[in-house]
Amino acid sequence: MAGMRKIEKALADRITFIVRVRSKPAEEMLTALGGLPLVVQAFRSLGLPGSVKQHLVVKERQRGYDEATFVESFVLLNAAGGECLDDFERLRADPG
Repeated sequence: MAGMRKIEKALADRITFIVRVRSKPAEEMLTALGGLPLVVQAFRSLGLPGSVKQHLVVKERQRGYDEATFVESFVLLNAAGGECLDDFERLRADPG
């Protein structure tokens, strides 16, 4: 066990991290909610919009968003840590 620790220490001594710091702010849009597109991709690739359309009928009229879009929106809200309808405004306000 002691021999393994010596090897780990020797490797740790050789590892260097190069960090570059920019002097000016990044021009691209950054957001703390950058993982949400992966949630959308997972939701859609699992075929959930079709399943929602097949099993959930709430709307009486054919205007506005469909049920699958509403369910996807609530899944995203939940993934972003939202707890109530007012939290949708936080998602809308995020520039990213």
